[in-house]
Amino acid sequence: MSEIKKYDDLLEMMPEGKENAISGEELAILMNTSKREISELVHEARTNGLMVVSDSCGYYIPENDDEILACYNRLRKHSISQLSAMKVFRQYLKEKGLLENVKPD
Repeated sequence: MSEIKKYDDLLEMMPEGKENAISGEELAILMNTSKREISELVHEARTNGLMVVSDSCGYYIPENDDEILACYNRLRKHSISQLSAMKVFRQYLKEKGLLENVKPD
């Protein structure tokens, strides 16, 4: 399945608005794939400019700026938390002189 087709299928099954959110499990069943694949597909769609929102209710296409802002803030908070958690590893690698060997993905 081509990437464009995957995005089309994803967006076709994605409801609009938080009140209509669909879980990753439900999307996986509808798309005949795994929940993990749905997460990866949503990530790819976002990095390719598609506006797919998620929260504890599930995935959806935003209906308004408040829904976009809420998702942005949640993703930002998560990213900052992940970077903070990496500090201990960075310090260790720096002390061992291995930091220059760490390459970005």
